[in-house]
Amino acid sequence: MNEIIKAANFPMQPNKSQTLAGKSLLLFLNYGEGATVENPKWGLVGGQRNSPLSMSGDEIDGSDKASGGWGESLQGTKSWSIEQEGVYKVNNEMLDALKYAFVNDIAVHIMRLDKYGNAVKGFANITEFSDDNPHDDVATVTMTLSGIGKPEFVTNEPDPRNTANAISDLAATSESAGTV
Repeated sequence: MNEIIKAANFPMQPNKSQTLAGKSLLLFLNYGEGATVENPKWGLVGGQRNSPLSMSGDEIDGSDKASGGWGESLQGTKSWSIEQEGVYKVNNEMLDALKYAFVNDIAVHIMRLDKYGNAVKGFANITEFSDDNPHDDVATVTMTLSGIGKPEFVTNEPDPRNTANAISDLAATSESAGTV
């Protein structure tokens, strides 16, 4: 081969409605000194295997005698949760922070992000935190992150792993006319 192979030389697939592999969804925790909702410090939760989002609504029976014998259900109070499952990673700061939050009844700010920038964000209480350590397999951690209020669905969210060390707030000054 005479040319260097580059990813940029391949054409992009025009169909944006592609199937998404589960490995392309990652869970992040907003944690660290100075972390706020407005200025998040997203850290990747280590050892992830699965983080399904579940949303449901309570069922309210709205049936009456005039329905001709058919029932009618109304949607009541809604809730959401993420069931995080993964391999136990020793000295993973985000996993340790989640365990600390569970033990100390602290709500956490989480984000589940796909590789296309689609995210679900929100605060959640950790209502279950378990580890399993069989003698013939890896140790695993399972937790339930039960949402507080309505989740926020965002598009075009930057991947925090790509922006965490980015340089920002650059300023240029001119020492003499025409040079910076």
